[in-house]
Amino acid sequence: MVPSLDRYIARQIFTPMAATMALTILLLLLDKMLRLFQFTLNEGGPLKVVFDLLVYMVPEYAVFGAPISLLLGILLAYRRIAMQQEMAAMLACRFSPWQLLRMPMVFGVLMTIVNFALVSYVQPHSEFAYRELTFKASIGAFGRSIQLAEFVSLGKGTTMRAQSFDRNTGMLSDIFLYEHSANGAEVVAAAKSGQFLRSSNDTVVILRLEDGQIFTAGISDWPQPGLLTFDQHDIAVPLPLIEDFRNRGGTEKERTLAELISMAQSGKTPDIERRAASGESQRRIILGLLPLVLPFLAVAIAAPPPRRASASGIVIGLSLLILMFKLLEFGSNVTSFPPGYVLWPVLAVYLTIGFRCFYVFAYKCGQHPLDGFFKIIDLIPRLPIVRWLRRRKPSMPAA
Repeated sequence: MVPSLDRYIARQIFTPMAATMALTILLLLLDKMLRLFQFTLNEGGPLKVVFDLLVYMVPEYAVFGAPISLLLGILLAYRRIAMQQEMAAMLACRFSPWQLLRMPMVFGVLMTIVNFALVSYVQPHSEFAYRELTFKASIGAFGRSIQLAEFVSLGKGTTMRAQSFDRNTGMLSDIFLYEHSANGAEVVAAAKSGQFLRSSNDTVVILRLEDGQIFTAGISDWPQPGLLTFDQHDIAVPLPLIEDFRNRGGTEKERTLAELISMAQSGKTPDIERRAASGESQRRIILGLLPLVLPFLAVAIAAPPPRRASASGIVIGLSLLILMFKLLEFGSNVTSFPPGYVLWPVLAVYLTIGFRCFYVFAYKCGQHPLDGFFKIIDLIPRLPIVRWLRRRKPSMPAA
């Protein structure tokens, strides 16, 4: 019967956990998507770059989404079980609180493995790929869009203007082109239409002009200025050189967990960089261990107290988790003293709260882990200021 109960609890946890994980990552991506669209359009890159950048951000968001989804999955599952009196029936059938904790701990171990894989290897490489892609977009590695009816620089010494563009044929109309080379040669061309074509050389692109005129001056083989009328003329437009991106490891977020630990233990690393690496590595270790602590807190506070249907346990659980994320971020950025003085006490406090709540749930019959919180809530209506506000009647305006 116990395996059947475990399967039942696992189903109750998995559905809200998976939905919360997907929703959390989706909301974070949507928040970032608008800024990425703005950045890509301003830099003239293709829209495909936006979706590539969003894919590279998924591991970073999954690191935070995994604990949140695990906590909410357990809270929602056990709240439903408690509200339908199934938890009372389980405890009446001599199922201990530790047996109720078994499946949440299985999910916690799985999330710990996933989180350690993300923070130790996947996230640093995705962070580097994200920065590399934004660098290429900012320097025009994906090409520049042609702004219609405006003078656009296509490279060093090359300026172009086109009046309109046909999306069906890819043809530009009413084209003006000006080229000025380092040796003093100048080329001015005007054409009724034209289009860009690929060439065998990756450093140039072919601009095929049709039905126009070309004016040349300063060419060594043709010293006199000349004006030619053409039906079709190809001009090689040089592409700007794309500089290489730096190697991985420019920031702490791009280094793997092993590299951060090695950097923090090296005596050759400057003090500030060593503390930054130490803070980032310890933050990642704590984020990896966090899913092992969440089941104790979630199982304990999921069920509301008797004769209450409050969902305060969900609010308190999420608030504590978000507060811990902020404190870990603050502690990892401390460089004036060892960051472990902030990071590990934060984890110790969270462990104390989680284990204390589970102890009350498991061994204190008739008590609830959030009894103190509910007592404070019950005292609020009795405060003099609140009672005065409730007695005060709004004055009616005169007719």
